[in-house]
Amino acid sequence: MAVTHVALNDLDKVLYERLKGLRPRAIRTIQATAKLHMPRLIQHEISTTDPQPVSSGDYRRRWTVADTDQGATLYNPLPYAAVIEHGRRPGARMPPTDVIQRWVVAKRIAKPKEARSVAFLIARKIAKDGIPAKKVLERAVKQFRPILIQALWDMLSTPEKK
Repeated sequence: MAVTHVALNDLDKVLYERLKGLRPRAIRTIQATAKLHMPRLIQHEISTTDPQPVSSGDYRRRWTVADTDQGATLYNPLPYAAVIEHGRRPGARMPPTDVIQRWVVAKRIAKPKEARSVAFLIARKIAKDGIPAKKVLERAVKQFRPILIQALWDMLSTPEKK
């Protein structure tokens, strides 16, 4: 029989040492769980957003889960991803029209000759009224938390394979 005696004044040190050993497993669990679930949750939130923040499909495709020393990071490198997530306040400056102009042509809203003036009008409207936040990432993370907590509990209740 293995026995460990711990006095109350040693408790902090013993708990620290035991928990320190769990840290690498917890990080691996966070990374694996994020890679497994976050892409699906993001895609679900994009598809249930009305109107969907998808034009060319880049926004949907560019979500990436990357391992970090602390766990994982989910990000979208597109410059407009933050605008989709957080919105844009009314009264801000006009957004750049070149991106809007390409969108106008791609969506066939106007012919290439007219796209610049249409893009200017859209940019002016965005500057005046703003863009409401879609909060795609925020909603996906809200769904991910209980999944992650369950994965960490499962990790704690399963002995580490040597």
